[in-house]
Amino acid sequence: MKEVEKKTLTALIARSADFYGPHNKSSALNMMVVDNFMKGKKAQAFGNIHKIHTYTFTPDAAKATAILGNTNDA
Repeated sequence: MKEVEKKTLTALIARSADFYGPHNKSSALNMMVVDNFMKGKKAQAFGNIHKIHTYTFTPDAAKATAILGNTNDA
């Protein structure tokens, strides 16, 4: 981050919610919901299940990150 502060490097930080989707077998959602469902078990959840929680689909995150990384004014 020092290089960013000195203006010798352009950078951004892309943040996201918990991931789910193809090629993401170790996400909390996959392990606690999808894997259990595939085994005929009940889904598990952590935290308050009555609160809204956001998930990010991995292909969407990949596309958004690529757009951000290739857009000068992002």
